[in-house]
Amino acid sequence: MISSRGSDSAGFTVVEILLVVILIAIFGGLTFSQLSQTVDSNRFETTRARMAAIRTAILGDTTTDPEGHRRHFGYHGDMGRLPANLTELVTQGAQPAWSFNTFYGTGAGWRGPYMTAEHVGEISVDKDAWGKTYLYNTAANPPTLISLGADNVSNGVLFATDQTISFPPAERLSSVSGILADNDTRLSTQTVEIRRPVNGALTATTGVTSASGFFSFSSIPFGVRAFSLLGPTLTDGPNQFVVEKELQDVPNTLSNTAGRLQDVETVGSPTNPCGSNVCVRQLLKNNSQSNLVFQYLTINWDRQSSTTEGFAQHVVFNNITQLFPPVPPATKVYFPVNVAFTANTIQTFEIHFVSNINGSGNTDVSNTKFYIDFEWVGGKRDQVFFQTP
Repeated sequence: MISSRGSDSAGFTVVEILLVVILIAIFGGLTFSQLSQTVDSNRFETTRARMAAIRTAILGDTTTDPEGHRRHFGYHGDMGRLPANLTELVTQGAQPAWSFNTFYGTGAGWRGPYMTAEHVGEISVDKDAWGKTYLYNTAANPPTLISLGADNVSNGVLFATDQTISFPPAERLSSVSGILADNDTRLSTQTVEIRRPVNGALTATTGVTSASGFFSFSSIPFGVRAFSLLGPTLTDGPNQFVVEKELQDVPNTLSNTAGRLQDVETVGSPTNPCGSNVCVRQLLKNNSQSNLVFQYLTINWDRQSSTTEGFAQHVVFNNITQLFPPVPPATKVYFPVNVAFTANTIQTFEIHFVSNINGSGNTDVSNTKFYIDFEWVGGKRDQVFFQTP
């Protein structure tokens, strides 16, 4: 005998079907929400990276060379201004092409593209990862670049948070100054000139020294610039120097206030000339008519052949030793103000090195370039360069 269930027992009830639909909707919604958050998270981080790349394209890379100077100043360093719009970073249009002036040893003009597909992907340079146009405002103080995030509305949260980068004047423009002197005599009413880019053209700006020999140029774009003395007492240049900070001194070697200090010759063995710790030894001559008194010195070195770290530990000058904790390159070292360098004399200058920060061990200083910046009491400066064999 065959038994039979009711006619509705072979399928699902309406309630069961509704429950299944509701569950599918709930789990589907959760999955979609999680997927959406993942997409927004990726776009948020991609936008952050792209905005950082835009900033580097405009202001340049702050990485320094072995001499401690920057060499890449981006669009602003080439053109002397911020781009009017982000498209100017990748399309030259009517912008003047880069031109290098061999006489002045520097140049100006557009030499892009400053960004490539590697930086922005397939999206236009002026759009974030959501495809929304950045808010780029050169009139703001400071100028800014803003992405409004996932919702494209100000003041969002999470992945709708606004992302902002700025271009403050202190990171792209400098007040360049110096004091002009012939040996120790300040020179007034002398014409000085600096060449810098103005809207992509290499342009001269001139000034006249004050009664104390002081001169100053404002709003000079960061980059390699050319400085000249135009007389009437002194003429020199053009000479190149790197403008890379908000307040920049013209190197004294350009304004004839240097020349007081001369490296005569390297003496002794480059591996162990001092008979104890490894050191370098240099003969220096004071060409000035007056005594010079140490205040600070900065030691930079570029080691060509050694992989060991190497730290300067003390300096010997005029038979006086200045000890300090082991320091890496480009460190300002204080010297007692009573250490004088007599006029028109030759003196031995030594830098002693150790191989580790604990102050012990020897290190190889052969085939090493040294750049020693001296600052004397009274603000005078000189630089000496030498290289060990």
